[in-house]
Amino acid sequence: MKNLTWDNYLELNDYIHKQGFKKEYFTPVVLIQWLFYDFELKYRVLDDAVVMYIYNKSDTKPKWSIYASYYKPDWNLKKAKEIIKKDMVELNGNDELNFLDFLQESFKDWDLDFNQATKSKWISNYIYEMDKMSTFAGKKLQKKRNHLNAFIKEGHNVKVKDIREVNLEEVLKFSEYHITKYAEDYRAYEQEVYKKYLLDEMPKDDRYFGTVVYIDDRIVGFTFGFINGDTFENIIEKAERDIRGLYQFVIVSNISFHHLTCKYMDREDDMGLEPLAKSKQSYYPIIAVERYNIHNKKDW
Repeated sequence: MKNLTWDNYLELNDYIHKQGFKKEYFTPVVLIQWLFYDFELKYRVLDDAVVMYIYNKSDTKPKWSIYASYYKPDWNLKKAKEIIKKDMVELNGNDELNFLDFLQESFKDWDLDFNQATKSKWISNYIYEMDKMSTFAGKKLQKKRNHLNAFIKEGHNVKVKDIREVNLEEVLKFSEYHITKYAEDYRAYEQEVYKKYLLDEMPKDDRYFGTVVYIDDRIVGFTFGFINGDTFENIIEKAERDIRGLYQFVIVSNISFHHLTCKYMDREDDMGLEPLAKSKQSYYPIIAVERYNIHNKKDW
């Protein structure tokens, strides 16, 4: 087992991508930020799989659980079971198992009974077609397109700049201001995550992309993410909410500015919050990834 760290998450991410494992919408690029949320993450590399373990330090009685998994369709589950059980005994002192935030389609691959599962209280990933998000094409997205056109017709003195070419301290000040203005106390911890990605991680890898939007030379929005295979993982999106169409413009302008040609856009989770879920659903994702749990399993 190894700890997932800011030093090895990209190496693990690329290894998983190259192996042709079955789709798991949690990627190391996204999971690594959970270290800021009082979690620990470890992973085990097998011959035909990678298994992630998670530990929530803020739980009343914290224990290691089996979390994200990446594996080949014909993986050797029998061999994996033996190793995973030994890992859990080493980590928790017993062979009682918890499976957290599993995809429904993974239960059969893991020899688990889906009828024993309970549904997680959040949607972990909202997946959209990139070409739809680039123009808000189609009848379902008519309202978003109307907002975008209203913003353009307003004639704002707009500039769009590459996030790599701007003063990142100013971007982070805007982020902090945004959290305060919109009373996003529940997201205050994200400021440290943004600092880490923008100041430390972006210079390391050219797959990080983002743009900053200005009106009259004042930052009013920005977005930032990572190209992971056929998917743009949108890690950050922020915009002034009282300017009609700005949010839609931030999304569209980032795609066009960088000529992003990925097939999909992953706008991550809704944190189990109804307003955030409603907002992300309003863009009509092609996939809203539900997760399921099995607790205290002894007979696996």
